[in-house]
Parts: sequence; C-alpha cells; structure tokens
Amino acid sequence: VGGRSQIELAPYHWADLDQDYLISDDEILQVYDEFVEVTKLAIDVEMVDEMWMGSGYRWNKEQQRFEVIP
Repeated sequence: VGGRSQIELAPYHWADLDQDYLISDDEILQVYDEFVEVTKLAIDVEMVDEMWMGSGYRWNKEQQRFEVIP
C-alpha cells in the first residue's frame, strides 16, 4: 500500500465532534448511544463523562494524554 509515511493528529478528543475542546450534551449522548454497550473495545466512556462535566479539556503533549479542565 502506497501513501504517506506519517500522519499528524489534531489535539482533539474523538468525542468532540465540533472540535471546540468541550464535550456538549449532544456529543455525550452520542457516546452513550454508540459505545456504552460495547465492552470489547477499550473506550473510556468515563473519561468522556469527566470531560463533559468539566469546563473542557486539553491535550498534554508531554504526557501524551488528555486532561480535564475543572
């Protein structure tokens, strides 16, 4: 398969459909509808829930993980 040898990822969480660093009510409902029943995938619904309850989130480049803004 030919193609690019590198990809660049944006610092947005996959559940943040409009990429505004906030998980909205509509976005969290979609996560619940699509992923709560899925047990074989390593989807951290609890983390998305924390993002939704917080003031937002950010990507910590050094630690390579998302952080919830209280």
